[in-house]
Amino acid sequence: MSYIGRGLQSGAFRQLDSIESSFDGSTTGFTMQVNSTNVIMGDANQILLSLGGVIQNPGTDFTISSSTLTFTTAPAANTSFFAILLGSDNGGTVTPTDGSVTGDKLASTVTTSSNISLDGGTFVFNESGADKDFRIEGDTKANLFFADASTDRVGINTNAPDMFLDITGTVTAGAGSDEKLQQWNIDSDNVKAEIEYLDASANRGYAIGTSSQHDFHLRTHDTIRLKVDYTGKVGVNETGTLASQFHVTAPSGFSQYIVDFDNASTSAPYGLFQNYSGAAPDSGSDYEFFKCQDTGGARFIVYSDGDVKNHDNSYGSLSDERIKQNITDANSQWNDIKAIKVRNFKRKDDVRQYGEDKAKIQIGLIAQELESVSSSLVDEAKPSSFDILSSSEFGTLYEDGDTIPDGKKIGDVKEVKENVKGIKYSVLYMKAIKALQEAMARIEALEAK
Repeated sequence: MSYIGRGLQSGAFRQLDSIESSFDGSTTGFTMQVNSTNVIMGDANQILLSLGGVIQNPGTDFTISSSTLTFTTAPAANTSFFAILLGSDNGGTVTPTDGSVTGDKLASTVTTSSNISLDGGTFVFNESGADKDFRIEGDTKANLFFADASTDRVGINTNAPDMFLDITGTVTAGAGSDEKLQQWNIDSDNVKAEIEYLDASANRGYAIGTSSQHDFHLRTHDTIRLKVDYTGKVGVNETGTLASQFHVTAPSGFSQYIVDFDNASTSAPYGLFQNYSGAAPDSGSDYEFFKCQDTGGARFIVYSDGDVKNHDNSYGSLSDERIKQNITDANSQWNDIKAIKVRNFKRKDDVRQYGEDKAKIQIGLIAQELESVSSSLVDEAKPSSFDILSSSEFGTLYEDGDTIPDGKKIGDVKEVKENVKGIKYSVLYMKAIKALQEAMARIEALEAK
């Protein structure tokens, strides 16, 4: 057939499968299918429906929901039926007008495989304050983030937080130059406490503590174990006022060393170094560089002038027979002791400090002269900066203009050329005792004649 004007437009018009065999005068809901496959229409106006030869009014005589067609009045048995779908099956997807979708239109559980983007505005969860937990699940962690509404606590990797913030696992805060983890208002007086890390470019390191005149404590078993007061004094197991810069108090009944230094190095086994950089040389016996005492008083003291004193005026070493072997009588020390030259001298460091006239005269031995008598009486050690000041043969010091490495300063040892010789006086005393015994034997022999 020919047409004048625009040609006919065809659409996706499909006829629903007949449902009239299911009419029984009581059933109102029926499933819509085309060729035995469920179809979903978004609006009742998309259906041209005839019942008993009468066109039905969409929304009044029938409604649709998903694939279900519902009549207002149940069709009687043997009522004729046909329906045409106007348009394509849209899977129930419609495009609502802006701002027309409310929470009532959403299912209790919303699942999506695509992204949900929230951009701008203020987002509030549970503004009504209902007792409803909030959980974010990760790839392998069921409780990557958990907000416990009933306890007002937040858990990271736990659904049973014990504190306001409970984190199970390793925590890293910041990786840049100024990231920090801070806590404010710990006390009522607005004390600032912080745990901070800043990289080397900001000339900062790690910082733990407060910004006000408050002490810093580390506790175990609800007891202060480490205390740093606001002046910089440090106390271990000390809860009271700190009288010294570093104070360690052992618990009652403690039976181990209070402080134990262990250097496992095989190439540089250095120990404890005490440097009194502000003290004048030979500042006298009024100042104690090192002191040991008990309830009875001082037992051992090293004074600032280098003198060493002990309570009983005795020195010793372990000499138990059971720790020795190959015990024999010592050889004669007569000739060695006779060859020793006892000298008077002035130390160069005393001359630098006090001048030639005021430097005190000392009595003692010269290591090189003693070495020619018995090498076993002499040992060697690396020179100090004071030794190098006395003789450049020992080495050099860092000076202004040098490239000075980290940990060093002007005046520290730069290069060691030769070691400093020292005398083993404890061995010398034993040789002297042996020589004295020989002299006594000769005297007794002469007296016997």
